[in-house]
This record gives sequence, structure tokens and C-alpha cells, in this order.
Amino acid sequence: MSQNHSRRHIMVTGCAGFIGKAVSREIVAKGESIIGLYHNKLPEALDRMMPLCADLLTSDALLAPLRSVECVIHLGWVGGVLGSDLVRGGSQTSQDVLSSKNVLMTTNLVRAMERQGVKRIIFLSWIGAQDKSDKMVLREKYWAENVILNSSIPEKIIIRTGAIVDPNDRASDFAAATQRLSKVPLVTPLPSIASDVVFTSRKDLVARIVSLATHSQTYTGSPVEELTSTAPVSSSEALMKFQQKWWGQQKMSIGGFIGRYLFSLIDNEFGRLPAGRPKIADYLSISRSKNLLTESPSKSALLP
Repeated sequence: MSQNHSRRHIMVTGCAGFIGKAVSREIVAKGESIIGLYHNKLPEALDRMMPLCADLLTSDALLAPLRSVECVIHLGWVGGVLGSDLVRGGSQTSQDVLSSKNVLMTTNLVRAMERQGVKRIIFLSWIGAQDKSDKMVLREKYWAENVILNSSIPEKIIIRTGAIVDPNDRASDFAAATQRLSKVPLVTPLPSIASDVVFTSRKDLVARIVSLATHSQTYTGSPVEELTSTAPVSSSEALMKFQQKWWGQQKMSIGGFIGRYLFSLIDNEFGRLPAGRPKIADYLSISRSKNLLTESPSKSALLP
């Protein structure tokens, strides 16, 4: 990072999350110092990381810690793929989305960064983020992007990804959601998604974020970049492969009307899915390849 020792820290919001904890580990391993923001979940103890409990809905609380920060990695996001409470109903206007927790949190962070002259922000978004999306949570990401892009922060980097997975971690939220299908005997019911989907491995994402955050030179690339670890693949094929990878199952697939109907029932746990727990369909909706800005995502061994 910068040779200016008065600004030597990297701030990570959501440092206790699935991505945040991996990013924090890698950054401190490089000898950088971190201010790790958390709200509800206490992060793991790391050398060279100062944990700070903060509410991003209160911008004044951010001013003091930002004085020593050169780069902010903004990963904190209420509700994950479901978004904050206000956007889950699906019928709100753009003005309503602007008033949602996640957009307000991003706005407060950006305004505090502007006041303190912070140089760089890295924001995690989704391939599907757009104002006209039929998913309100994707509109929430879009407007958070908009706040950042229209700010006076000199270096703005938005990384759009598909659903983030770790093929070796069955404890991730997406893997846990797919486990519902593994409980169905003999067959795997499949969804009906209008377009192919793309996925991003946690390893690829963490490496990219850490590289951008610790880069000492001025960032001159595109403010919006897409990071995918797979070529577009049908949602059915992807789910079958993840079932085999995570749960060791090779069952007969069932599509068509019956498959879609069974998938919907199982994904919703027959109407008993607790509020706030995402469905497989929620992860697939943020990953639709029809929303790609580029048509040639890199390939990896994420899907065997």
C-alpha cells in the first residue's frame, strides 16, 4: 500500500462473514494492518487486525477509524442474497430501495470516506445487479453501486460475481441450501431458470480482492469488473454437479413440470423454510449469465 505511514490501514466491513474472514486472513498474512468492522458476529482474532464493532447506519461513528485508512473493502451486506427487510416484498419503488438498510449503509460509508479523504473502495456486487431486475435485492445492489460510482472517492472498484462457492466447503450457505435436494430419495428435482448461470469461487474472489487492496499504485482500470470462475452452465447441470461434489450423490434427475414443482416444494421446505434463510433459487437468481457485461468468463475446475 501507500508509503504514507499516516494512512496505512485497510478497512474491511463484514470481516466476520464468509468472504470477509478469508480476505482478512490473506491481507494480514501479507503484513498489512486491518481495521475489521463487524456488527453482530465477532470476527476471529488475527494479528495486525483491530476489530471494531460499528453500525454502518451511523456515519459519524466511522469518521475516527477512517482517518488512518487508505482502502475500504465493503463486504458488509444485510440479509445476503435476500437483501434487507425493506426490499423483500418485491413491489417497492426505486425510492424505497434507496431507503433500504444496505443502500443507506453504503451511502453512510461513502460519505464518511469522502470527508476523510480515503483513496480507494472495493465493493462486492452481483452479476445480476440492475435497476430493472425483477428481484428487488438486485436493484438494491445496483443502487449501492450507483452511490459509489457517483462519489468523489478517487479509486472505485466494483467486483460483480455469481453465487460464491467453495467446492471444498460444505458449510457455506449455498452448499447448505443444496443439501435439501440431497434428502430426496432416488431423484434430484430440477428448477426452471430462463438463462444459464455462472459461479465464482471464494478462492478466486479473495485473491482478486487482496490483490486490489494491497496494490500500491493508483488503480486505473475499469470501475466495474466481472469475476466468474465458470463458463455459463445450465442451473440443472450445475446443481447435479454440486450434488455429486458436496454430497456424493449421483441420482437420476427429473425435470419438466413435475421436477419444477417438486424443486419448488423442497427448496421452500414444504412451506416451513424459516424467514431469512435463502433458497437455492435466490442464489441462482443473482447468477444469471444473461446479465454478463462480457461473454467470455474464465473457466476453472470449480465445476468438475
